Parts: sequence; C-alpha cells; structure tokens
Amino acid sequence: MRSKKRLLSIAGSDPSGGAGIQQDIKVFTALDAYGAAVITALTVQNTLGVKDVVPIDADLVA
Repeated sequence: MRSKKRLLSIAGSDPSGGAGIQQDIKVFTALDAYGAAVITALTVQNTLGVKDVVPIDADLVA
C-alpha cells in the first residue's frame, strides 16, 4: 500500500474556509495528501472583509 504524502501548512486561520489553513487542507485533500497545520494568526472576518487579526505568539508556535 502506498503511503500518502505529508504536507505542512504554516498560515493564518480563515473561519470562512476560503483561504489560509482551511483552504490549504482542502487542497491537500484534493491532492490525496495528509495535511498538518501550524496556525500563525486568527482572523475575525466575514464576506464583507477582515475585522481583526490576532497573531499567535511565536514562542507558542515554536
């Protein structure tokens, strides 16, 4: 049995799913790869725009 490729996304989180970590995981799935994620920022947004961005402390990401 062939093992899946493993891919890592290092990006911000987009709660709408159209960009960032969420979109990367969708692409990884389409490529039949296993996706892992490191979230670097949280966003507060809707279809009209981004209201706020909260960066994740680099020490926590590390």
